Amino acid sequence: MRTKMEPMTLSQKTMLVICLRTVVGQNNEVITFFFDIIELTNTSADSIKNAILTNLSSHRFDNNFLKLNLIAFVSDGASTMLGRVAALYQHFTTAVNDGLRTSKEKSKYLGLQRHLASIEFVTNLGIMYDALCELADLSTSLRNRSHTFTQVNRYIQRRIMVFDSMAENYGPRTKEAIDSCEELSFKSIPLISNKAIPKINPLQFFRSLSYNLGSRLFTTLSSNVSMQGNELKNIYTQLLSDLDVFEPKNWSDQFDIQYGDSAIRTLANVFQVDARSVINGFREFKDLGDGRDTFRPK
Repeated sequence: MRTKMEPMTLSQKTMLVICLRTVVGQNNEVITFFFDIIELTNTSADSIKNAILTNLSSHRFDNNFLKLNLIAFVSDGASTMLGRVAALYQHFTTAVNDGLRTSKEKSKYLGLQRHLASIEFVTNLGIMYDALCELADLSTSLRNRSHTFTQVNRYIQRRIMVFDSMAENYGPRTKEAIDSCEELSFKSIPLISNKAIPKINPLQFFRSLSYNLGSRLFTTLSSNVSMQGNELKNIYTQLLSDLDVFEPKNWSDQFDIQYGDSAIRTLANVFQVDARSVINGFREFKDLGDGRDTFRPK
């Protein structure tokens, strides 16, 4: 679910646009569509939450259905819904000085305030922001069903290079956070050190991300097999080249019926499956799979 607050109408009430993202059809296609637009009595977080739930309920989306099917909620970034560091800090500060609160409540908010205003938290926040932005971009790219194995592999390799670079050449948010910590001020919040909070080492963190992404790339070897780098690279490149024969857009308008059979035999050997049955299946795929007449006389 995604929401977006729009300017007020003539009635001086803020409008909330609700969109839903779901999977439809036999191909499990992901679509996002407009669901409804509602007026808000006010823009507090509780009011928005209640307005959304009431609207969903009016469309027969009850709590049981939402528990089973609602995966996530995303807002447009409005400070009311997501909050901002400075606003949270001010909220915690106000709570600490609130004479109506108990000493236990004040102690809790004081702890949150100190956590938020710590050098360690701000540093970690900047590092995680840069990392998650890169991973979100990669995730968006990988959702494209038209990508080939080679393209997907390249997207992952490119992100690995980005993380390798970020280990020493910090991303924008990491740099902003580190600079703020050196100045002991972030968003006008005075910063102090809090040794109780583990501080992320950006060099180790981004190299770890790079390594973990690399471990998810295609491989032709078992984990206990040792091989020289160039030899492994050649085998790896050949594997991706062989996989490309599955992409109809790589086929010429006219090709021999045995096109790709050699690559299929190689792949069958790599994955230890029966070559004859795979080749026959591949020929049927070429003939019928993309819905066109591929076997034209040469």
